[in-house]
Amino acid sequence: MSVKEIEAQMRSMAAEAAERGLPEATQRAFRQLLRVAELETGTRLPQTYLITGATEDERRQSLEESLRRHMIKDATSFESDPYVRKLFYDPHSAETVTTSYTPDTWHVSAGGYSFNAIFDHEQALDIEAELTKPGEKGSTVRHALLPHYSTLMGLSVDYFEGLGYNLQAIRGSWTTEYGGQPNTNWVVYTKALGQGHSPEAAALLTPTGKVVSKLGFRYPYLIPDPPGVRHEEGVDLAFHKSPK
Repeated sequence: MSVKEIEAQMRSMAAEAAERGLPEATQRAFRQLLRVAELETGTRLPQTYLITGATEDERRQSLEESLRRHMIKDATSFESDPYVRKLFYDPHSAETVTTSYTPDTWHVSAGGYSFNAIFDHEQALDIEAELTKPGEKGSTVRHALLPHYSTLMGLSVDYFEGLGYNLQAIRGSWTTEYGGQPNTNWVVYTKALGQGHSPEAAALLTPTGKVVSKLGFRYPYLIPDPPGVRHEEGVDLAFHKSPK
């Protein structure tokens, strides 16, 4: 069976699932097809799951539900394997979403877009996200399948708290640009400062501030520059669950 034949069968199964509402049966057939591919290629493929849904929104929701279900399941397996990697395949777009977990990291990526959450054992979470890219005429482009930033933030917090970590803060670092385009957090933050808001109040007005405050991290604090280092265009800060 060639790769093109395998992809053709996966597209057919996805179309049938969307039409007949048979995601479980389709997943079983998909796993059987992967086993055939392993036999044909003689290699062990990563655990791969099918993204189902007729519309883009339905497929994004399918991916979100799969991410949540698998991260809860996989968090119990670290004693035997401290690194878990899984793929989620969308036969409509031929896009593959990669996710990986360790006891300290949670990662999701697709097509050059990514979201990384890192727990540093100081009860804080560091976030690195590149979920948008500059488009034509000043527009912003985001990946069609990846959940929105607020959803991924919530999933990462749930993941680490599900591991039993006492998560107390989410850290961020904002500079003038990110990914080749103006950093929205920095733009909103500096505009609020110019309007007379305190640094803490300005931080809560940013997109990240609004997201993390809804997750319970409502108290922002600026992180001072290390001795001998000065950030001319940027700010480091942490959003805490409780006042310091």
